Amino acid sequence: MKRNLAIQILCPLFLLIGAGNICQAQELEGKFRIRWRLNNIPDSVRGVMYVFSPTMRLGKVIADFPLQNGEMIYEDTISQPKHLKFFGWAKDFPNWTLDLWVDQGGWIDIQGKDKWLHQWTITTNIPQQKEALSYAACIADETDEWLRMDEKCQVRDSLLKLHYRSARKTFEYMKTAPVTEVWTDLFLEKAWNTTWIPDSLRSFRPVFQQLYARMPAEWQETKKGKLIESYAFPAPTVEEGDDIADGLLYDAEGKSRHLSELQGRYILLDFWSIYCGPCRMSEPEMEEIVHLYGDKLALVGISNDEKISWSKFLKEHKMPGYQWNEPKNGGRSLASRYKVGSIPHFVLISPEGKILKMWTGYRKGILKSKLKKFISEDTIQ
Repeated sequence: MKRNLAIQILCPLFLLIGAGNICQAQELEGKFRIRWRLNNIPDSVRGVMYVFSPTMRLGKVIADFPLQNGEMIYEDTISQPKHLKFFGWAKDFPNWTLDLWVDQGGWIDIQGKDKWLHQWTITTNIPQQKEALSYAACIADETDEWLRMDEKCQVRDSLLKLHYRSARKTFEYMKTAPVTEVWTDLFLEKAWNTTWIPDSLRSFRPVFQQLYARMPAEWQETKKGKLIESYAFPAPTVEEGDDIADGLLYDAEGKSRHLSELQGRYILLDFWSIYCGPCRMSEPEMEEIVHLYGDKLALVGISNDEKISWSKFLKEHKMPGYQWNEPKNGGRSLASRYKVGSIPHFVLISPEGKILKMWTGYRKGILKSKLKKFISEDTIQ
């Protein structure tokens, strides 16, 4: 999850110290402590910790610090258990995050000798962290293979198949593991990741339903429980020729919007992200399309980027058409319904509300070429 982050250090107690041992037995009443002892880490690497978000948006960043050789300690106060994510931020550093669960009086010791953070040794007195480590051990071989392939820029399909296998293995483990906060967070993360594989929601649906049924009734009524339910019982996907699928979207001012507002015109949906290079490359042609077709066509950019980053981007960059944001909503999002497996992903809808064409990817000229096949020239202004 490496992104351009506007990171702010939030001033808990953070100590960078050199050689020497500090007794871990001192009291940590109302606090937690994370200690790193690392070797062979380039000076350019920074450690970033943020709060896990059930919807897989980038959570609140709580620390950004040099991940240097030697010993580092992070301490902060806490009132209840919290799920954190940690990663190294630098060129050529593995694209991987570590799950860190913290609690009052809890400590985590991390020791590593190189950049492969998934192989670092973690010891702890925190039950949730021990549970998270058992899940990581379950797919250790798949994780190692995935990161080595990623480093060598292996083809995307091979990486996706390996990721699919890893997810399957994790879900099998979860069928008999205790249903806890760690269990629910892991389900949400793995389920969200599998949605990037086309049609995977359909193939994973039986196991998702089996896992959902294991949850206590009161847990199913929570926010996380409802999100898990959306993966187990997703809204149906749509195909070319079907009626338009609509859902709740928001504009930059936070006002709710729906695609139905635009019916009566052709609608071109553009599922994109501010971090997607090909998405940004399509902007000039998008501008041409908006000018060429005028009021005959409504261009709608749909992003599920974190709202603050997305809003800031829109203020700094003039984007063509309507720009709306969709909160991540498990298996009931528009992205899921339109089978968005990668971005940019485009959907052309007729004035009558029928899906005319869906396609993925961008190359220069493709948008005008696609539209020309469906919108007659006499509609062009």
